[in-house]
Parts: sequence; C-alpha cells; structure tokens
Amino acid sequence: MQKFLRQLERFSQSLQSPLSYLSAAGLLLVVGAALIALGANLLVDNGTIIAQAMGVPESVIALTFVALGTSLPELVTAITSLMKGHSDLSLGNVVGANVFNLVLVTDMPLTSTRLKSLRVRPCSVSTRVWCSSCL
Repeated sequence: MQKFLRQLERFSQSLQSPLSYLSAAGLLLVVGAALIALGANLLVDNGTIIAQAMGVPESVIALTFVALGTSLPELVTAITSLMKGHSDLSLGNVVGANVFNLVLVTDMPLTSTRLKSLRVRPCSVSTRVWCSSCL
C-alpha cells in the first residue's frame, strides 16, 4: 500500500500544468469513490452473511452497520489527524460529530410526534378553503 501511495505522489508531482493536475485529482477522486462504494458493499454483504450464520438477529445486524457507518468516518479522520500531529483536529472532530448525532437523533422522535399530532381540517366557510387559522 505504501508503494502505491508513493507512486501516486510521484505521479502527481510529475504533472506540470494545473489542468493536468486537476485531471489527475479528478481521476483519483472518482476511483477513490468507486473503491469506497465497492468496499462498503462488500462489507455489508459479507458481514450480513457471517452474522446470519452466527444466528444474530437482523435488527442487531442493521443497527451495527448503522453504527459503523456513522462512526468510521470520524475514526479515520481522528487517526489521520493524529498521524499528522494535529490532535486538536481529532478531538474537535469527535466531539462535534457526537454532538451533531445526539442533536439529530433526539430531535427526530419529537419531529415525528409533532407531525402526527398536527391535524388539518377544512374551514367552516362554504368554499371549503384550507387555512392556518382553523388548525
């Protein structure tokens, strides 16, 4: 893996014009996104097969993959920033992501409860117009 990264670094340094550099960066972005999608698909498919073979319920499998999917980006960012010597970035990323997840998760049930309790009924006027004052 290190050899491949060194070759990519040499390739990007050998490019002289900004247009060819952007083309190489775009190509690497597309290839990286495709590899991430492929890896995620393989992880979910094979992880599900292994967990089902062990007798794990499907709800636990689903929750585990959701937890992994939300936590792995923060873990990768934390490890990368620590390797580069930016421990403050690592700490800020972990705290910020957890606060965001808590706020998002605690607000969803409240929002769905509000939407269920909201009833819309027609106005009492003869034209049967819907208005906000009659809610």
